[in-house]
Amino acid sequence: MLKRKLKITFISLIFISLAITSCVYFYTLKNNQKSQEQVSNTVETYDKIAYLTFDDGPSNNTEKILDILDKYNIKATFFVVGPSYKLKNDLLVKIVQAGHQLAIHSYEHDYSYIYSSKENYLKDFYKCLNWIKKVTGITPAIYRFPGGSSNTIASKALIKSIIQELNEKGFVHADWNVDTLDSYVKNEPSKVLSNAITSLKRNENNKHYYQTVLMHDDIHKPATTAALPSLIEKLLSYNYHFEPLTSSSHIIKHVKV
Repeated sequence: MLKRKLKITFISLIFISLAITSCVYFYTLKNNQKSQEQVSNTVETYDKIAYLTFDDGPSNNTEKILDILDKYNIKATFFVVGPSYKLKNDLLVKIVQAGHQLAIHSYEHDYSYIYSSKENYLKDFYKCLNWIKKVTGITPAIYRFPGGSSNTIASKALIKSIIQELNEKGFVHADWNVDTLDSYVKNEPSKVLSNAITSLKRNENNKHYYQTVLMHDDIHKPATTAALPSLIEKLLSYNYHFEPLTSSSHIIKHVKV
């Protein structure tokens, strides 16, 4: 009788032990899975960066853009053009004071002049640079060719020659891989948004998660400003975070040397 009770007790202890072990195992497994999911989500969020860039400003649209960016606490990059006058100078200062990045686009923004020779391009480039420096005290390191480095106005040899010389002086050119096509869609914000998302999805399908978004700071392109909040919210819903372009960013270059 005693042996039978001991046997029952022993078997009971084995079952209890197995039950405890199983509970510990599944609890640990669940926590590990949760931890891995958290790490995965963190990595995904960190690796997905959107660089919002605005060409051709400052303009009468600039303050609207700054207000939207401020609402979402986002810093962007403004590729500015001349010529210098009081409103533009004041807006350059406001862009800097708001914590955004100024970058060089062009001074005259005259394709026929700047792309007629390397000398003319560099004259215009340094005129824009010196204007920015005089008004704000900042010397930008980033620039964007009007029309991009892959534009069809300048020869590839000319573009490469300019890039090489400016590289040696510490300047970095930046193109884009998300085109909103807002230059061609003046009054349809939904198209600006859909164009951007189409580009972005194509990049993601190619496993590219650094998005440089091309837009324009131009009073004649109201769809840009109208679409901007929706675009920002869409990017946020895709787990992107926003950064201004710097020399150490993941910079898109259509033409390399």
